[in-house]
Amino acid sequence: MLTAAAVAIAGQFSLNKLYEKRIVRSKNHLLIFPIAVSAVSAAMFLCLNAFSLQATGFGVGMAACGAVISVLSAILGIVIVRVGQVSVYTMYMMLGGMLLPYLYGVLFLKEALYPFCIAGLAALAAALALSAFGKGGGSGAKPKKIFYHLCAAAFLLKGGIGIVSKAHQISASALPTYDFLIWNYLFQFVLSGIAFGAYALFAAHRRKRAEADGASAGAQGEAEIGTEGRKRGLYAFLIAAAYAVVSGGGFLLQLLAAIKLPASMQYPFVTGGSVILTTLAAALFFREKITLKGYISLILMLAGTVLFVF
Repeated sequence: MLTAAAVAIAGQFSLNKLYEKRIVRSKNHLLIFPIAVSAVSAAMFLCLNAFSLQATGFGVGMAACGAVISVLSAILGIVIVRVGQVSVYTMYMMLGGMLLPYLYGVLFLKEALYPFCIAGLAALAAALALSAFGKGGGSGAKPKKIFYHLCAAAFLLKGGIGIVSKAHQISASALPTYDFLIWNYLFQFVLSGIAFGAYALFAAHRRKRAEADGASAGAQGEAEIGTEGRKRGLYAFLIAAAYAVVSGGGFLLQLLAAIKLPASMQYPFVTGGSVILTTLAAALFFREKITLKGYISLILMLAGTVLFVF
C-alpha cells in the first residue's frame, strides 16, 4: 500500500512537470490547474461513494483544515520558484513531510522508536540535504531571506498535511475515508477558485494601470488563452484529470494506511520512495541527467527507505 502511494506521488510530480512544460504560459494556467484537479477528484470520489456524503463537525472541520493547508502549499509553490532554487524548496517540503509526522507520532501518539527507523530517517534527511547542497535563494540578501522564510513555511505546511490526515483517521469521530476525501476536495475547489478570482481582480487592476503605457502582462495572458484554442484546453483538462486520478488514489492509500500504520514509519517511507521514483521518472521521461551527487543521494534514499521495513 505504501509502495503504491509512493508511486502515485511520483506520478503527480511527473504529470505536474508535463503540465508546466506543455501548458503553462502564464499564472492563469498555474492557478486554474488546482481548480480542475480538485473538481475532478471530488466528482470521482463522489461517484465511487455512490453519490452519498456524510458530515460531522469534526470530520468536515479536519477536511477544511487539510484543504487550507493544501491550497496554501500550492500557492506557495507558485511564488517560491520566482525567488529561489526549486530543488532547495523541494528539500524543505520533503523534510517537512517526513519529520513533522514522525515527531507527531513519537511525541503525541507515543509510537515506539526503533533503531532502524531512526537510521533510515537520518539517511533520508542526508540524501535530501545532499540533493540541494550549495544552492540557495536569490542573488541579494533580501531575496535570500524571503526565500528561506518561504521554505520554512513549506516545511510546516507539508508536515501539517500529514499530521491532519493522521489525526483525523485515528479519531473515533472520523468520517469514512471517501467522505473525508470528498469534503477535502470540495473545500480545495472553493479555495482554489477564490485564489484564482483574487488574482484575476489583481491582474485586472494592474492592467488598467498599465494600459496608458501599453504594456499589460494580464492582457497578454488573456490573449494567450484566447489564441491557444480548444486543443490546448482539452490537453490541459486530460492532464488535470490524470493528475486527479493519480493524486486522489495516492491520498486514499495514505489515508487507509494511516488508520493502522504508525506515522513515524509511514510518512518517511512514502517520502523516500516517492523521491526515488520521481528522480528516476525525470531521467526516463524528461531526459534529466542524474549527476554523481544525484546517484549518491538516490543510494542514501534507497537505503533509508529499506530501513523502515525492519
